[in-house]
Amino acid sequence: DKKIKAISEYPCDFLVLSSFGTIIPKKILDLAKISPLNVHFSKLPLYRGASPIQSALLNGDKKTAISFMEMTESLDDGPIFEVIEVEISSKDNRQTLEDKLVTKAKENIEDVINRISNGLLPVIQNEKNASYCNKISKEDGRINFNEATNEILNKHRAFFGWPGTFFVYKEIPIKVHEMDLFLTESSAIPGSIIDIDKNGVYIKTIDSAIVITHIQLPGKKIINSIDIYNSYKDFFV
Repeated sequence: DKKIKAISEYPCDFLVLSSFGTIIPKKILDLAKISPLNVHFSKLPLYRGASPIQSALLNGDKKTAISFMEMTESLDDGPIFEVIEVEISSKDNRQTLEDKLVTKAKENIEDVINRISNGLLPVIQNEKNASYCNKISKEDGRINFNEATNEILNKHRAFFGWPGTFFVYKEIPIKVHEMDLFLTESSAIPGSIIDIDKNGVYIKTIDSAIVITHIQLPGKKIINSIDIYNSYKDFFV
């Protein structure tokens, strides 16, 4: 109540929020004379919730969007004023895609607010198309080599920076900082190390393999493929 009272001392036409992750009480939403506005990084009603950027990358989407919506007391289900699509390149990761979305949102928010002030009405979301995404945990970054190579690469893109991706080898968690596709017809069991050279560590997946080029062991610095080969070849053999 003290926070609500403090906020209420600052009259406003709009309350603008983005990536907050908490439902805002109606008492605060009602303080906006025109609209409480949420900037959500997906094409709503797709990916309601805490991790829309990661979800788009995990699913290998080619496009995402910025949804300017009227906030309600529910999770990202308010009516939508405007949707602006953003292309996802094959090289995008969580950080680069987030930067794209933030930049695009900044470029458009003033225009959207002006249009709302001049009478733009929001459109109700189609609940039949709604999907949800959860908060990301550190354990979500664990690589499952029984997945397809493309799914593993998408996970690495989605969790870039935090929580990152990792695998456990000889009971040691090893962070992966860079990886790439490696085509192979090896019949080895997924998760098996099929080779190691100065280009990286090659690990079998369900349909092919990945080559890991930069790793970090607990308490150590990030090292590249040459250092992996020179210092840890025996460990991975």
